[in-house]
Amino acid sequence: MAAPPPPPAAPAPLKRQGTWSSMMDEWRTKGAHESATECNAFVLSLVATLPPDARAVPEPTATGKALYDWLTVKVKENMFQRRKKKFPSCEVAVLAVALKHSGLWREARAASEALAGGAAPASVPASPAMVVLWKRVRGVREAIDMAMKKLAHGEMPDDGVDADSGDEDGEGGAAGGAGGGGVTELQAPTRLKDSLLWDLQRSFYDEVAIGAWSEAIVPNFVTTNAFLASAYAKSIMGLIRDLFDSPSAPGDRAKPLYIVEVGAGHGKLGFLICRELLRMREFFPAGHGLEFPFKYVMTDFTAHNVEFWMQHASFAELFEMGVLDCAVWDAEKETSMTLLRSKEVLSADSGLVTNPLVVITNYIFDTLRTDAFRIVDGELQETRIAIDSSSAADAEEPTAPSVIKRMSHRWSYEAVPADADFFGDEDFNYVVRSYAERLENASFMVPVGGLSLIRSLSAMSGGRLLLLTGDKGYVREAELEGHRDPHIAVHGSFSVMVNFHALRLYVERLGGFAMTTPHLDGFKCAHFFLGLPREATMHTRWAFKNNIEEFGPENFSTLQRCIKEECTNPSLKHVLALLRLSRHDSEVFYKFKQVLIDKTMYPYAADNVQRDIREDIAGVEETYYPLQSSKDVCFEIGRLLMGLKDYRGAVGYFERSNELCGQHHVTYHNMGICCYYLDEFETALKCFDASLDLKPDYGEAADWRKKLLAKTQSASSGHAWNSEEDYEDGTDTE
Repeated sequence: MAAPPPPPAAPAPLKRQGTWSSMMDEWRTKGAHESATECNAFVLSLVATLPPDARAVPEPTATGKALYDWLTVKVKENMFQRRKKKFPSCEVAVLAVALKHSGLWREARAASEALAGGAAPASVPASPAMVVLWKRVRGVREAIDMAMKKLAHGEMPDDGVDADSGDEDGEGGAAGGAGGGGVTELQAPTRLKDSLLWDLQRSFYDEVAIGAWSEAIVPNFVTTNAFLASAYAKSIMGLIRDLFDSPSAPGDRAKPLYIVEVGAGHGKLGFLICRELLRMREFFPAGHGLEFPFKYVMTDFTAHNVEFWMQHASFAELFEMGVLDCAVWDAEKETSMTLLRSKEVLSADSGLVTNPLVVITNYIFDTLRTDAFRIVDGELQETRIAIDSSSAADAEEPTAPSVIKRMSHRWSYEAVPADADFFGDEDFNYVVRSYAERLENASFMVPVGGLSLIRSLSAMSGGRLLLLTGDKGYVREAELEGHRDPHIAVHGSFSVMVNFHALRLYVERLGGFAMTTPHLDGFKCAHFFLGLPREATMHTRWAFKNNIEEFGPENFSTLQRCIKEECTNPSLKHVLALLRLSRHDSEVFYKFKQVLIDKTMYPYAADNVQRDIREDIAGVEETYYPLQSSKDVCFEIGRLLMGLKDYRGAVGYFERSNELCGQHHVTYHNMGICCYYLDEFETALKCFDASLDLKPDYGEAADWRKKLLAKTQSASSGHAWNSEEDYEDGTDTE
């Protein structure tokens, strides 16, 4: 029997340097950001405070390396929630290394010994040095550095000797930094909704545009994977059936159901939902006047993103079919939108939106303008925020995107009457008054931008709207009890927690109803119905219950992450089952690519399994939306097809890899191997030459080139040979 073909080559991994910075870089690439955004910001801030010589230590000390290893374990255990007077182990580990590099040996040793002895986080001494770092680490970096220098010289910094000083439940210190030396005030205390934070947010997304996602600055897997897109598409399909399933159904069969995605960003979710809806086209209700009963509209406030969609090859067919359009639209300011391709105007008086409007807002409400309040012993207090910067130069241009990484903030509170006019809208005011009447001690946010968005879009559709939304936040009133400062997470831009319960109060006041995922932890999904009677939305409600509530996007995201982190050697069946559950999500394929490549070749996978895998590959290709060139899905599919001996198919994917992600010497090398076994020797030689042009010292390509020349010379001299015999030579391994 012929031996299997040589394993396809992968780019050689870069050798990791043993420095503090590289260790932190490696930690940040472990995928922990999906559940550790706060801890990421914490580490980045600490790294920034280290002096240059500490960041460039050639080799980490044994203690530092041990603490780093401990940190990675704690990351996987999701130990990021701080409790009163307790410092989680993962953060103490970072503090220990930072303190050690800063010359604060006593504090570093205390943290190190506590960790080495397995002590609980509460046992770690809350020394003044730790408290100062702890309180300021998400705040003013320059102030942290000054505090550390003072401590190093035996001086006490100005603020804080108690772990919960000025913070009843331990949340406030993490949320903002205090003023002090080297800090410039950019904005005096003001209501959160009027803060320059929101101008900074807009500046960031307008300047960075697609780079926010293509460069992995802002995480997005949870909200834009194929599993979630499939769940949303089924809810939309449910509404299509509720509207058009019978002649007596309430929908206008002469017009499409408009689906508006607000803040579509990179566009991947829209691509996936459209594909999923088209995949279900055989189930569209009969008798609709249009070939497709829907039109998907992607919107964003920045024209840069819209231009990206218009030029993206993945959308060309959808644009041509007429099922996709796009618009530049500001969710907080505009009440009508003009579609760029069809030139249609969607507004309250255009006469086009005769069916309910479907609105999608994933990771949008957490970035829109928000206000905050708290109730202390029955007294309503308005939350105010002051913005500082560690650079005085930022006062010249306080809304420049670069300010975000230098800014800090301070919270304060001011008593206000509960019957005040907070927003100039009685329905918005109702949310605040409702809490003030029922709660004795609580902290809550009001998603003003989200409420404005609902008001504008429901007016556009005559008060009939289905809102599909997913975000981090609170779904129950009980979660609002207690006193805490608002939480602001920084990840290139920043985001806040969404008060889904406030959105529910608003929608119910307008006569609508809501469905939300039941669990308190993790990513939340909700459907809000306006102008749609409960009894007339049976298919839509069933889709939510069956595809989102029972096992939804958060469950799926957690499952795939845990398998990746906790299963060191998953079987081929295990990974294939996950890939199929993900609806062949290309990101999931990429995460588990090596398992598939290693275990697909003989003798691991039988012929029928290999045939199934070819179908899976086709599914992955359908969900692949080129965005990050660092995740070269086509290259990995090519490697997988090489293992299946589908050399022709592999060459096609390698060519697409070069086109989408740039030319690479290993890609040409693999193409050369494929052409070698296809007996296309001239093309194979060109591929090996191209590989060597890109990397002249790439020995594998040089060896294959020599072997190819020897074979062609042997064939020209009359010696018969074939590639199957060549497998058995043992000369073609890389």
